[in-house]
Amino acid sequence: MAVQVGPEGTWEVARVLPHPGLRGFVHHYQGLRYALDRPRTRLELPHDAVTLFLGFASPLEMWRPRHDTATPVRRASVLAGLQTEPVVGRHRGLVWGIEISFAPWGAFALLGVDMSDVAHTNVDARELPGHRWGRLVDALAEAPDWPSRFALLDRVLLKRAQDPAPWAPRVVHAWRLLGSSGGTMSVPRLAAEVGWSPRTLGRAFHEQLGLKPKALSKVIRLQRALRLLLDGTSQAQTAAQCGFYDQAHLALDFRQMTAHTPGEFLTARAIRSAVPAGDRCAGRVTSLLLP
Repeated sequence: MAVQVGPEGTWEVARVLPHPGLRGFVHHYQGLRYALDRPRTRLELPHDAVTLFLGFASPLEMWRPRHDTATPVRRASVLAGLQTEPVVGRHRGLVWGIEISFAPWGAFALLGVDMSDVAHTNVDARELPGHRWGRLVDALAEAPDWPSRFALLDRVLLKRAQDPAPWAPRVVHAWRLLGSSGGTMSVPRLAAEVGWSPRTLGRAFHEQLGLKPKALSKVIRLQRALRLLLDGTSQAQTAAQCGFYDQAHLALDFRQMTAHTPGEFLTARAIRSAVPAGDRCAGRVTSLLLP
């Protein structure tokens, strides 16, 4: 990826797929390097991927708009689990590092972390168990280019895939059923489809994905609604297509999960910048550049 130059500074973004042996567990790797003339702030929205950011430069600041705006958390490397509320992230103009986008059960299997411990929060990646993540960050920073860094990640994660945490295929099957329903399948029916009780399904989802089925349904419905709204579908039609009771129900969930009304979000999303601020995952609406 060539370095891009604009009035705000320089940047490069390199996104690749992982080794075929990691497909299904890892969505992609993304290398980032920004050197900008001003801070940038992004709203990160609830979606269905777990992000591990391994940073080589100054820490990022993160906070949840509804809870801790006065006390941002500072992390150079961070694991962000599934969540049902937005998180604000800010950097001072310098970003350099690699993002790994995991399927939630992939993060559970390869990182060996109970995903309920990282849901709704941002964990210091250097404190993750089972691997010297700080040493890996140093080795990635010292590598000569992005292909070398991606190859190193492949080697580390493939080694961990040889002895993964015991993830349940029925969780993955239930996840896919819930996604294909747009988040509208009831928990009892979902449990019956995979041969578990609702209680067992809830425990397994909580441990291996981070959210219980009902909370995950809200995230899936939100993501579908975001895509429809950005495609020009009216709020009333979006509410009907996504399984909300009515437009007021859509507006309530939307504000709780994005800190914006649908109209405010669409207006803010229309703001453009020469510096890319795209979504973290293909097919998902994950980010909003803030003034």
